[in-house]
Amino acid sequence: MNLVLMSDPRVAAIPVRECGEPLVDVRDHDVRVDPRKQDPQGAFAHVREGVLARLVHARSLLPAGTDLLFIEGYRPPALQRRCFTAYRDELAAAQPDWTPEQLHEAASRYVSPPEIAPHSAGAAVDVTLVDQDGHELDLGSRVNASPEESDGACFTHAPDLGDQARHHRTLLLDAMDSAGFTNYGTEFWHFSAADRYDALMRQAPYARYGPIELPWPAAGTRPLHRAPFRPEARKTGHRSADTPTTTDAQPRTEACMPDHTQQAIPAVPSPSAGDVPPEHHMHLIARSYRQVEAGRKTIEVRVATSSRRAISIGDTVVFHDRETGRELDVAVQRITSYPSFEDLLRSEDTTRIDPDARPGELLACLRGICPPDKEALGVLAFAYDHRAARPGRPMPMTAEAYARTVPHHTVYGCLYIRDEHDRPVQLRSVYGPRPWQFPGGNLDAPGEDPLETARRKAVEETCLGLGPGSPALLLTHFLHAGPSLPLNKVGFIFDGGQLTADQLDQIRLDPAEHDMWAVHDLATWKELMPPLACARLDAVERARRGEGPAYLIAHS
Repeated sequence: MNLVLMSDPRVAAIPVRECGEPLVDVRDHDVRVDPRKQDPQGAFAHVREGVLARLVHARSLLPAGTDLLFIEGYRPPALQRRCFTAYRDELAAAQPDWTPEQLHEAASRYVSPPEIAPHSAGAAVDVTLVDQDGHELDLGSRVNASPEESDGACFTHAPDLGDQARHHRTLLLDAMDSAGFTNYGTEFWHFSAADRYDALMRQAPYARYGPIELPWPAAGTRPLHRAPFRPEARKTGHRSADTPTTTDAQPRTEACMPDHTQQAIPAVPSPSAGDVPPEHHMHLIARSYRQVEAGRKTIEVRVATSSRRAISIGDTVVFHDRETGRELDVAVQRITSYPSFEDLLRSEDTTRIDPDARPGELLACLRGICPPDKEALGVLAFAYDHRAARPGRPMPMTAEAYARTVPHHTVYGCLYIRDEHDRPVQLRSVYGPRPWQFPGGNLDAPGEDPLETARRKAVEETCLGLGPGSPALLLTHFLHAGPSLPLNKVGFIFDGGQLTADQLDQIRLDPAEHDMWAVHDLATWKELMPPLACARLDAVERARRGEGPAYLIAHS
């Protein structure tokens, strides 16, 4: 198996731009939790807010009668170090001849090195599947079995699994992958999102979650409704901890708005100390997501909960499609606050909120989702446009490497000139089959564009300055490679205009290129030229008269 281990230097090389997203307790959000990893402080049940949103979405993708069982999330860095060291020492006792490097790499198959551990970033979850009665399903080995104990069955794609275990693993992998998680291939139960390992596997430029320390209440306590801890935003352009990132994975009182509208509210823009604005996550029904995806829906309406009021102009909103798990990002351009849905709909363009809604039905739809006590909090309209908010993914290869993978082409530029009676003027080549040609040639000088090449070549070949000003492009010519032409060829033929008799008399040919020039009507030229060249001449003349194509494809 070609696995990327946590110890791979490429994982540690991924930079972290800590987004400041809070850790939340999954036990407060209707997630089925197993107590086997429970600790006195309840650290195990915490994950980043965005991770919880993905987890909730993954549950919704499972078939009826099947559910996720949450086993472990956040792991304090000190505990992670102890786990890694203990397993490395266990391997050292069993393999006394291994080098420290070998022990580190082998230990990372099962326990993440402390410096990059997804669990210590609140970015990872260990989960398995259970039936409707809470009984664990057969997935081929127990959760947290080491490679030695399970004889390799802990590996996600272990080859010798039974049909039932393979089926259950596929259900788990499909749901978690669709929700935006990345699996660690040596542990079928381990999934993470937005950490260094996930960023590497998705070719993202940076991770949004880094290791954090969490101050806990007194041992043995578990306040069910405490404010979520928010790690201090690092020096990466994020706001401080009092301006959190939000998601829809929160109590229903904060997520009752339909994911289907957007506009804005006067708010103070986020501080511009860096180039990475805070991210907020909103989940949309499929119909609404498609409206955003098509550029038709540009206002999102939400109840004015504290988490929604934390959003500022310039922040990033990531929309998630509840049906497919797809996501897209936008930048908040305007935020407008209203006392009620009715006030909002009187002021906002409703076609930007739901372009497919019939007149008069939007208010009833909104109030059907959010009861009066939620609307009483006030409502917000978040407006956005089509500009991207997140940086783009890195290209899969360098420009130089890409250039080596695509067919090469040559490019030419030439000028179509005529006499005062609009009869074409051409030059006879001294090379090969002695073709008749327009003044111009191949791009062979660095920095030139096709028109510049056509003008330079015309001077060299005729001693005339042709094509002044901005001549019209008459024809783009694509010539497929063939036996006589090993490369594809693209040509740009510009209108060189009419030449007077005096100008024609000043033509002086370069004997190294041409030995004759001539003026003929189209019928005569067709007698002198092969069909392929005649087709190009005919297309150029018809394009000049506004009758023909602007694009011609030919085969050599």
